[in-house]
Amino acid sequence: MGFWTPCNRSPPGGRYAVEVIRAWLAILITVAAVGARAAEDTLRIQPDPDPGVQARLDAIAWAPGPFDVDVIREDDHRLVRFASPRPSGVAGQDRVALRWFAPDGVEHAPAVLVIHSLHPDRPIAQMVARGLAQQGVHAFVLQLPGFGHRRTDWTTHPGVTAVRHASQAVADARRARDAIVALPQVRGDRVALVGISLGGFVGAAAASLDRAFDPVFLIVAGADGVRVLEEGKKDAFLIARDLADRGLKGDALRAVLDPVDPMHLAHRLDPGRTWLFAAEFDTVVPRACSDLLARRIDLGPDHHRRLPGNHYTSMFVLPALVTFIAERIER
Repeated sequence: MGFWTPCNRSPPGGRYAVEVIRAWLAILITVAAVGARAAEDTLRIQPDPDPGVQARLDAIAWAPGPFDVDVIREDDHRLVRFASPRPSGVAGQDRVALRWFAPDGVEHAPAVLVIHSLHPDRPIAQMVARGLAQQGVHAFVLQLPGFGHRRTDWTTHPGVTAVRHASQAVADARRARDAIVALPQVRGDRVALVGISLGGFVGAAAASLDRAFDPVFLIVAGADGVRVLEEGKKDAFLIARDLADRGLKGDALRAVLDPVDPMHLAHRLDPGRTWLFAAEFDTVVPRACSDLLARRIDLGPDHHRRLPGNHYTSMFVLPALVTFIAERIER
């Protein structure tokens, strides 16, 4: 029977024509995915009975309105760009960037926003995004203030910039959801969120504003960012040292982080649609901080899970974790 099996009765010429048509369709889809789109903020923060929490929500909020979304092809990938809803005054930093990992051969699929850790090159977030794209999900990696295309100060670790502009980072993450649903390739009924380490702190706060993300996955994250920086080791220690050199420690550091700290906001998350994966032997995010986040969300044992290893070695389970996340996004 040769190369052509009974399940494919088309002659070689017919098969070639089909492949040519598919190739042209792929090109047209790619071209259509590049350009400008109109988007609209859907931020709708429900009042909180705690006056202290409400004051924090009011401080993060912005006046919803229309904004433009640009999709740009850059080398082998696409970037989604839009204006930050809480500009810092630094032009390069105030243009938010999402790297888009699109699934092959899928025209209309669910989406997830992935928020990265402190690593300047964002490798774990991109591994997660690439894995989710392979499972049929549009994945977008948010570049936090100071990272990637938003880095303007090359004398400072980008994590220092992100911490100093924590409120901007949270607002950017929330607006990113509305930028994503403006893309015609994305199924707009809901957008999931994955936050990793630093990105877990940002993501927990952003998802707490109005439950716009569903479901939510927080990986090696916690609450009480000041405690993490004061007691955490390795990356946490190094960033805390750099922040202290710039006068951000103690009360000054708390004034920056406290308004968006998940320990004040995470009770607004849906515990049935939120998962926290903490590392068993984490010394970067102390166990007390991950446990605090779980309590604030009121997570049951099935939604508060322990990964084997420490803050870094626990990432060896990423393939299984990506499958877990993809399955729940599809549900």
